[in-house]
Amino acid sequence: MRGGILAEGWGYPILTDAIYRAAKSADMPYKLSDAFSLYLYVAISSDRSRRWKYRIGDREKVLTIGFYPDVSLS
Repeated sequence: MRGGILAEGWGYPILTDAIYRAAKSADMPYKLSDAFSLYLYVAISSDRSRRWKYRIGDREKVLTIGFYPDVSLS
């Protein structure tokens, strides 16, 4: 994890708006994990999207919630 605070009593990192704004592109796409399988996906093109990883049965699925800052944290 590159930064953030821990959810009180849970021990999961919580990403803040400042961390989302500071996320810059790199040579490879990367993820900044948040609590409960939520994460920020940062693409090579600097596009940042909020995603949720979940499972149905044995299959892992990913739901793209929206692109940041078009979809706010709240």
